[in-house]
Amino acid sequence: MLNPGTELGRYTVLRKVGGGSYGAVYLARDSELDLEVAIKVLPLEESGYGDGLKRFKRELVLARQVAHPGICRVFDLHCEKNVYFITMEHIPGESLEEVIQREKKLSIEQSVKILRGLCRAMRSAHRASITHRDLKPTNIILNNEGRPVILDFGLAKGAEVKSITQTGYSVGTPYYMAPEIFEGEAARPRTDIYSLGVILFRCLTGEVPFQLRNVVDVMDAVRKQEPTDPRDLRSDIPEELALVVLKALARSPEDRYETTDQFETDLANLAAASGGFSAPDQSQEAPWSRDIDKTVVTVVTGASYSQMVRNRLQDTTIVFSDIVEITSFFDKHGDVAGRVRLETHNKMLFPVIRDYDGNIVKTIGDAIMASFKRADDAVGAAVEMQRVLANYNKALLSSSEPIHVRIGMHSGKAIIERKDVFGDTVNVAARVSSQAVGEQILISEDTRNMLTHG
Repeated sequence: MLNPGTELGRYTVLRKVGGGSYGAVYLARDSELDLEVAIKVLPLEESGYGDGLKRFKRELVLARQVAHPGICRVFDLHCEKNVYFITMEHIPGESLEEVIQREKKLSIEQSVKILRGLCRAMRSAHRASITHRDLKPTNIILNNEGRPVILDFGLAKGAEVKSITQTGYSVGTPYYMAPEIFEGEAARPRTDIYSLGVILFRCLTGEVPFQLRNVVDVMDAVRKQEPTDPRDLRSDIPEELALVVLKALARSPEDRYETTDQFETDLANLAAASGGFSAPDQSQEAPWSRDIDKTVVTVVTGASYSQMVRNRLQDTTIVFSDIVEITSFFDKHGDVAGRVRLETHNKMLFPVIRDYDGNIVKTIGDAIMASFKRADDAVGAAVEMQRVLANYNKALLSSSEPIHVRIGMHSGKAIIERKDVFGDTVNVAARVSSQAVGEQILISEDTRNMLTHG
């Protein structure tokens, strides 16, 4: 137990904020950067395992492989005064467990919104071949905007990381663990999907599917019994949503969702059907395509070129990002320093765009043009891009100039070619971006309408 005021190198402990797998968590201040961070301390003297430090290192290695706003960022491993600790991003907010305990059960809209966010975060982990293995409400923080952030990769397992779990010891929390884990099978993405299903069940009903006190009874029920239909505990749950929950909770992994993308898509479709998502009118033809039709038909006869144009029209969200005052930077520091700045900028932002399923259409000088199939992905990428740059700027020496970008986006129909995107949607997105200032994100009304409400 560390007392407030304890100094560990550049970090000063402020207070204890919780505990995770194999370590207590404290809020601390980084004196060098003047920032609040969370530190997770390994209690070596209390560890019942001889590999506590290995677990700590594994958590750091795995968590740093995933960059997503829905997953707590892990910075580094330190040792001060024989105390090992990991520094992490501090997420102001309260745990999902605390929220459920207070509210008893959450609204259907909020429950679906939370689970969609968790699915999207775990998509990034699974793409990095990482399973969490201990997803539960106590490991999820709802930040000040109500968005879920996953903590504690202490039990996570990656494809290239050797397991250090002792024989006969099951990892995770029994209420949220998948049946195959109790059968001794290895964890996989569908194992996390089961845990997400339990979390959704808990959000909706306030209870877990198998509300038993004895751990052995819980393990036996999870392995052998079908989960309770959530409608038996809450009558206003739509049948379609109940079926989604039960599919995630299927005893056989093969009967569950294969990916979190599939899980999240079904939840998004339900939200759209219930009015929780303002979907664009798929039947409405973009006005500019009718103008093309009138123009081209007067020149081309026979096979309709205008039909070819319409066939390539797709709903998309276009994002433009460009560096503020890059011209003056080139003038002040020269071409070499300017190119280094552009390369640094691209190395930081390209992976974020790709992680959110974005397509980098092209770069124009310091500007990035990207397309996204979903507006939620575009906004998530933009927020993460600004956050990545903010963290980079905070770590700069006082003599270095920070990188600031402005981001704008618009949603609509566009012609999608193999290496380019055309149409009014692109033009509007560029105009929206031009109205933004440094560190700002501007979205058009059409993009806003395509986002999940709230």
